[in-house]
Amino acid sequence: MDYKALTQQTVQEILGYNQDKSGWKVVKISKKITVSKKPSKKFQGNLYRVEGIFPESASKLSDFLYKTENRVTWDKSLKAYNMVHKIDSDTFICHTITQSFAMGSISPRDFVDLVSFKHCEGNMDIITSGSVDFPAYPPSSNYIRGYNHACGYVCSPLQEYPIERGSSAYHPAGKDTVSSQSGDWYCLKEPSTFPTSDVCPNRNERKIVPINN
Repeated sequence: MDYKALTQQTVQEILGYNQDKSGWKVVKISKKITVSKKPSKKFQGNLYRVEGIFPESASKLSDFLYKTENRVTWDKSLKAYNMVHKIDSDTFICHTITQSFAMGSISPRDFVDLVSFKHCEGNMDIITSGSVDFPAYPPSSNYIRGYNHACGYVCSPLQEYPIERGSSAYHPAGKDTVSSQSGDWYCLKEPSTFPTSDVCPNRNERKIVPINN
């Protein structure tokens, strides 16, 4: 499998979601995030977009969101999140195992995802993820193998708040699809759970990015 070509394809897909301003319906607004959705053109289900503003540089926010050693500190839905194959400095394959839920009635899932990081012009960072076949990690009888459609984050400066950085998470939810990216929602819903002041020093200074319908 050409993982580099697949990475480029996924980056373009996430960029397309970020630039798409039409058809999104706001489904939740809180003090810290705005959630919107729209029907997917690729599968039977919806795309979800979560937006918030963080008083931190895009580079620090990106490192906190995608690096394996950081992910497990804030994503409590994960039991394990490990890099199992490094393609280059910014592209790798991760094996993820989720926690069980509802007193064990929902069994743990595992995922094998292609994860990438790309720094773009204008100080914008794009983090993408999506499930792939990787022979070294075939499905196991210990877990239900899940599948993630293309999803990710876009971290970029906001003109109206030049010191702060905005972050959007794109999360597809289709029928018969289980996604480990519920942690993306958790992070953006509860930024106060970030464990260190080095990442988000002013935890109470949050604003909401309005979504254009």
